[in-house]
Amino acid sequence: MARVNFSSPQLTPPAWAGDFLDRHSLIPGGARINPADFAADVEGRKPIKSGTLLGRTFAERTAGTGFGVAAATDEEIYLLAFDVTDAVFCADCELYRHNSLVKENFLPDWATMATALKDKIRALYQTTTGVV
Repeated sequence: MARVNFSSPQLTPPAWAGDFLDRHSLIPGGARINPADFAADVEGRKPIKSGTLLGRTFAERTAGTGFGVAAATDEEIYLLAFDVTDAVFCADCELYRHNSLVKENFLPDWATMATALKDKIRALYQTTTGVV
């Protein structure tokens, strides 16, 4: 029997997004996630927070591999626009368009993120510091 997936709509953008999450700031068509790149929680789900930096190489894109956790060697990098409840159950996601505004200090794991990845975010997006 097929599963039916219900989720409630997100009416406000996440704190890290400086732009409204409408058609102007999202990549059309969405994308896929590679669930193998993400850790499972105690219940076996693989949740991913919005604002997580996703990436893949051009070779992975050509092979049809979904986005995983971004690495400094990745050539195609985007921020995840909305939370993914369980990447194993549903690997679909929406990506935040380049040149959109990002409040970098509100991104998940910003404080511990590698400098090379911070530099990529700053090169691809318009960044600012959000007021706490």
